[in-house]
Amino acid sequence: MHVVVAGGGIFGQVIAWRLSLRGARVTVVEPVGPGSAGSGSGDRSRIVRALYDEPFFAEAGFHGLRLWDEWSALLGVRCVERIGVVYLVRKEGAGAKAFRNWVARGIGHVRALGGDVQELSPAEVTRRWPAMASADLHSAAFEPDGGYGRAALATRAIARAGAATARVVHLAARAVGVCETAGRASGIRWETNDSSGVIEADLVVVASGFAGVELIAPFCGRLPIQRLVHWTSYWDVPYPEGAALHQSVLPAWADLGAELYGFPDDGESGFKAASHAPRPPCAAPASSDSISTADTGQFPPATSRSFVRSGVDDGPPPPPSEAEIEALRAQVAVRFPAIEKGRCRGTYTCAYDATADERFQIGPVPGVSGLWFVGGMSGHGFKHAPSLGDSVAAAVMGQPPMLDLSPYALRAPANSMDAA
Repeated sequence: MHVVVAGGGIFGQVIAWRLSLRGARVTVVEPVGPGSAGSGSGDRSRIVRALYDEPFFAEAGFHGLRLWDEWSALLGVRCVERIGVVYLVRKEGAGAKAFRNWVARGIGHVRALGGDVQELSPAEVTRRWPAMASADLHSAAFEPDGGYGRAALATRAIARAGAATARVVHLAARAVGVCETAGRASGIRWETNDSSGVIEADLVVVASGFAGVELIAPFCGRLPIQRLVHWTSYWDVPYPEGAALHQSVLPAWADLGAELYGFPDDGESGFKAASHAPRPPCAAPASSDSISTADTGQFPPATSRSFVRSGVDDGPPPPPSEAEIEALRAQVAVRFPAIEKGRCRGTYTCAYDATADERFQIGPVPGVSGLWFVGGMSGHGFKHAPSLGDSVAAAVMGQPPMLDLSPYALRAPANSMDAA
């Protein structure tokens, strides 16, 4: 069986590799390369965790952590750093009660899976991590098995593993259309700056981010997925304060009341901080046919939309302005005062393919057989790539998947999603 995978990010590479291990021949169509600059898989780090308020996400994250460890040993590359993740809940502010409930549900799901979560008081937060201010906190939860994944490094390592099977080949081109023969996907049309062609295949998997929405639109209408530009920042902080921000003494963190998250200094790239802003409502697709509906948000409602731009083009994402960088510094300084003395050493900008409820869209595409779509990752897909990517590979081959994929089934927007 020959499968074409459109898109060479973390999900495309995982799916291709796992398909090859199941005996398929795979062609990955990717114009730039795995973990390329400006892609969602191209940054140095992404949070890995199992704490979610939805049981299916918790399960995918929990098994993803296990697989990242196993794959690191297999690939000879340290794909994840298990330094833990601390979730900080403020006493007051927009959504404070909702965040407390979100964390409480997440703790229950992790513990039900056999994982560990420690509930901490503000005093315990300061005692463990002196660099972290805690006067405004209500409580915190620490997930010691979480941490961060080395996104670009892992994506490229998995791409090499796929190629090493001699069953995965890579074509440096843009996927511009899905071929259909008698109601079945039969290949991908591709283009480069000076040539074009068609790759024939038995099955097609579209895992190319926001661009993938257009590839499948002729068959099911335009899915409610938007392109959101997101950026992260890296900071050099003078010692001695900077030493308290190193990953040997500080975990990854999520300041839920401020919609901030970040990572300690890994010894190379500096202290990392970013804003997790809420997703704007997604526009209705070209077709109003309902595939299925889901309106369960992955995070409580919030109000600020700082640091996020939305758009529909697929050009290079714009970098943040100096004013945006300084505004982020001011927000982060409430939690980590030492950043006031720091200097921003650089930023990383990429585009998220985002749904209004932050739930992925994964499954067979209605309207044509032999076509799968994997998208809407909303900035939190990396941690789930091993468990969900392997499950997609199994399902495509007609084998039982590791995880139930039905919670992610493709869906058109319901009225409730338009008011997210």
